[in-house]
Amino acid sequence: MRGCGRRWLGVTGLREYPLTYALRGESVRVLRLPADPSAAGKLRDLGLYEDSMVRVETIADPVVLDVLGSRIAISRRLAEQILVRPDGGGGEPGEPKGVEEAG
Repeated sequence: MRGCGRRWLGVTGLREYPLTYALRGESVRVLRLPADPSAAGKLRDLGLYEDSMVRVETIADPVVLDVLGSRIAISRRLAEQILVRPDGGGGEPGEPKGVEEAG
């Protein structure tokens, strides 16, 4: 069923899923942007990068995200092409994952 959230599909245990499966208010890490270089470039221009964290504001059409403290809206069709995973950390939206120091 198109447009169903994870809770209705029973896939809440997935480690990665399309952005459109995220729940409202959920913070997720971006794993992969769309394969189309033009679309990926436009998303990067908006501050959306691989391994950045975003918070989902709305899952509708458009999908509204909090990226680096700014709200951006993208089409649901484009959001379906963005692969994410839930983020257990408490970083700020858009903040790249920290690199741990050895030692």
